[in-house]
Amino acid sequence: MDFEDGYLSGLTDGEGCLLIWKRSPVGTSYVMRFAIALRSDDAYLLEALRERYGGNLTWNKTFSPNANPTTRWQVQGRADVLGLIRYFDKHPLILKKAEYEIWREAALFYYRHTVAQGNSKGNKSWLVDVMEEYKAELSRLKQYGEQPRDLSVEPEVTQLELLKDEEKPMDA
Repeated sequence: MDFEDGYLSGLTDGEGCLLIWKRSPVGTSYVMRFAIALRSDDAYLLEALRERYGGNLTWNKTFSPNANPTTRWQVQGRADVLGLIRYFDKHPLILKKAEYEIWREAALFYYRHTVAQGNSKGNKSWLVDVMEEYKAELSRLKQYGEQPRDLSVEPEVTQLELLKDEEKPMDA
């Protein structure tokens, strides 16, 4: 499968999740996590994405008679996250654009400052403060009604205009 057509961006807009996760309540280590969960009978698609972009798959059984088992593709390694950033920069998200921009900025900031400083044991409370701000903003954007609308994405002709055109006589 070739995903260089923006398919992953569309799938992410519908099913994807962008997270900033703190490893420990007292530490300064964060994980930039990207995930998509689908019904397990669609796991072949997630396997193809894992082969192309890295990460791992987990299978979740369900104990409810009305629910289907799911498979989750998750990416959180630095190199894999940077690869996804390159992909989404080339094939922009639409519905999760604002979430992605915060997640991307947080990832680049965190990687830049943790790689530059290595595993030094100095005071990194400033890093935690900044990452917690990114995390809070990402969480805020996930709330219903908080997602800003990008009006530049609107179609040139609305559905209503198309219907009006169909009502016109052919010789008009």
